[in-house]
Amino acid sequence: MIETSRLFLRPFLEGDEFDFIRALMDRDFMAFSPSGALNLQQAKVRFRELVDGYRTNSFGKIAIIVKETQQIIGYCGIEPCEIDGIPELELGYRLLKSSRGFGYATEAARALLSFESQRDRNNIIAFTEPTNQPSINVLHKLGFKQYGVSIFHDMSVILFKKAQ
Repeated sequence: MIETSRLFLRPFLEGDEFDFIRALMDRDFMAFSPSGALNLQQAKVRFRELVDGYRTNSFGKIAIIVKETQQIIGYCGIEPCEIDGIPELELGYRLLKSSRGFGYATEAARALLSFESQRDRNNIIAFTEPTNQPSINVLHKLGFKQYGVSIFHDMSVILFKKAQ
């Protein structure tokens, strides 16, 4: 478990399924996702991918939990992806709409990147759509710099890399 002053970050548990599937089916939560809001079956599959991916690889997207309320408000983590034919590790985060604007994404991602650097995972990229200014702001706060543009799942994205 990763801990910050306001948050816990931990792998998803089987007991998180009901609440998190609802989030994956929510249009606002899944904004800026190539798939958009998922249907029930897709959400169940994605939740299973999150749980099994972490168990298999010892990294992946993990739950962001507010200490004060013990509520899951989203996820943050790294997953393998391919950009322009190059295998990469991608930082991703997603928050419930009601939890945006409080600095949680930056706090969670900063703690996660610190944790991953201790595991020698330093070459992490991120990408976001050009219209997702809040995510661009988070990446800048984390020290990421734009290094290109690409297409990911038929979406135009800006590519970012952490300044070393």
